[in-house]
Amino acid sequence: MFVSEAAGHSLILDLKDLRLVDHAVVAFLADYEASGASMRNCPAYIREWIGAEQAATESYRSESPRIRPSPGLFSLDFVNPRAFVN
Repeated sequence: MFVSEAAGHSLILDLKDLRLVDHAVVAFLADYEASGASMRNCPAYIREWIGAEQAATESYRSESPRIRPSPGLFSLDFVNPRAFVN
């Protein structure tokens, strides 16, 4: 968590100088945006890739089996698909 987020301020990420990204950066930006933060000057191809990443994550969540909680056991609602990628 960033300090300004803790103080109740929202962060705006300006991407005007961003030209080249890989999957890890796109995943970070998708998570960043999904958490309610915003971005400015995001190149169109990166915006499309972020949208595809978010759609894939939502699709994975809706198709993933849920483990129902039992007394004394924890509940697993979502397994992050990126946890299994090298």
